[in-house]
Amino acid sequence: MSDIFGDNPMLIIALVVFVLCVIIGFFADRHLRKENKIGKILIGYD
Repeated sequence: MSDIFGDNPMLIIALVVFVLCVIIGFFADRHLRKENKIGKILIGYD
């Protein structure tokens, strides 16, 4: 497994970015559930 990551440094970067996005999205979702007004605005744009 370390050989795969060693040959593909971009794979590590992509994995880290993906995990960070999931974590940030999770906490943002929890925060927006409290802020209904902001949540409705974001959902409206989506």
